[in-house]
Amino acid sequence: MDRSVQGLAGEGVRSVAEWLGQGAPPEDSRGVRLAPESPLAHFLAAAPWCGHPSAQGWWLAPASGAVRRCVAPNGWSVQAKFYWLKVGDDALVAAERERAYTACAAPLLGAGPYAAVEVYGQWAGVLFLAHVPGPTLLEVIQGQPRAPSAAAPGFLPLPIADGIEAVTRLLARLHGEERGLPAEVSTYDDASYFANYGKKVVANLAKHGVLAPAPALAQSLSRAIDGWQEGALLADFPRVFAHGDATVSNFILPGDGAVVAIDWERARASDPAADLGRLCAEVRHSCDEHLQGAAGVVAAEVVRQVYAATWCGRGDAVSRLLERARYHEGVSLLRIARNGWLSRELRQARCEQALGLLRLRSA
Repeated sequence: MDRSVQGLAGEGVRSVAEWLGQGAPPEDSRGVRLAPESPLAHFLAAAPWCGHPSAQGWWLAPASGAVRRCVAPNGWSVQAKFYWLKVGDDALVAAERERAYTACAAPLLGAGPYAAVEVYGQWAGVLFLAHVPGPTLLEVIQGQPRAPSAAAPGFLPLPIADGIEAVTRLLARLHGEERGLPAEVSTYDDASYFANYGKKVVANLAKHGVLAPAPALAQSLSRAIDGWQEGALLADFPRVFAHGDATVSNFILPGDGAVVAIDWERARASDPAADLGRLCAEVRHSCDEHLQGAAGVVAAEVVRQVYAATWCGRGDAVSRLLERARYHEGVSLLRIARNGWLSRELRQARCEQALGLLRLRSA
């Protein structure tokens, strides 16, 4: 890292605006114009992977959260993840961690339709990633019309079913047959972490969230989690390289059955059931929100069935993994219930659904 970059990263650069030089305010749907003298424009122009070797004419368009899309005059673009907007002084370490973890995922997924997003590089706490055209799985779910009233209960439109199946197959391939974990992995999950995290989510909901006026439900959830821990039901698992954030917004579907996984910052050495349960909860919630009938339950079952048929494990190993996944699905539903923008009724329903899943192994 050269001295100017060290200065940017270490001397208090904390807003995108400080990288714009004398950029004009937003003028149209493209976003904010980057001034040619801005540090970001100069870095882009000099980067060997850049599709526009000039500091002139760049735009910074909003994407999501801390991510901006840098768009060149010729239409070439790159995603820029501004980690110092997320984690402040830890930006350099966090950006490098996601770069390394994303690079670890690529060979595990191998050649074919399933891939990790390509990383171009990181600079001054900003991670530069390939722009992948196409909708996320969440956008596919949101973009489908509700099923007609005559449709079978739990009807899943074909684009949603295909997308769920493809994402599930990506996770099963990532988790793969047992192999050595990448040396870059520094976070290792164990049974105590899983149980303690579940208890922490319940305590948070009981103190500040939807469970505050429902102490009996909160107590039932806590007892259910205790049952998993006391029975050592979360302890015996194959530790694999896991995505760590298997939400429906972290998988892009470019077409022709392909899937590109993004946001590897929470990757870890973990139980494959943790990724599987998280995806089950996320598709269940999203399909319940945007489709009619029992679509969410059906979607989660599709995930389980496809994973069981695709994952390398056999026999009892698959059965045990599916049971552990129910715990992680339950805890993930509780995570979703923390979202204050959801209605109280929906958040309460997620907690009750979580209890149903957690009781399966604690009764």
